[in-house]
Amino acid sequence: MLRMEKVSFSYKAKKLKKNILEDFSISLQSGENLCICGDSKSGKSTLLYLMSGLKKPDAGSVFFNSMALNRMEKKKLEELRQKEFGFIFQKHFLINYLSIRENIMIAAVKRENESKRRLELFCEMLGITELMDTFPYQLSPVQKYRAAIARALINSPKIIFADEPMANLDCTNQRLLVNLLFDYCERSGCSVIMTTMDSHTESFFDNKIHLKSLLTSAGTCDD
Repeated sequence: MLRMEKVSFSYKAKKLKKNILEDFSISLQSGENLCICGDSKSGKSTLLYLMSGLKKPDAGSVFFNSMALNRMEKKKLEELRQKEFGFIFQKHFLINYLSIRENIMIAAVKRENESKRRLELFCEMLGITELMDTFPYQLSPVQKYRAAIARALINSPKIIFADEPMANLDCTNQRLLVNLLFDYCERSGCSVIMTTMDSHTESFFDNKIHLKSLLTSAGTCDD
């Protein structure tokens, strides 16, 4: 479903070229989950962004099914990401002046009736049904992340890209939310690709990449 073929990526810092990936390849099948592990500034987010088409590699290709993300037109790539991918970030990026219902539905691209049905399903699954008419500033950090997960799932994505979403949560809530994601993915065939620098979150995954083994220089990148 998702594969990277001989991908290389570098960036410039103080006029020096820093290599982050070099001839890196990986393949992920439908329903497989992957954890990208590493210390701060090791390049976890960069690899996640390359996989999702948010960044383009210097060389090589990134494929979703048969489509090369790095060769797609910008508009087509944006449409594909919106329909096929879900994103969860360390910051929830909820809009304070919109209700939780509106924050989730703002990402919906499917027909209104179908999206509303899915809204009710995910809010019930995540335990936030009674919070749909409240606003983000009224919620706890855990409740905000639950809303962010519902927003990521609203379009029935094939892949959920999660960039350190558990970093601000305690171990109990990390386990709870990861299990909710895994349960959904097992039923739907969706995959989760998650970055983390936390060994507790890493322990939930069977498939892992440790970024230290991928670095080809002492350079770092945005993380």
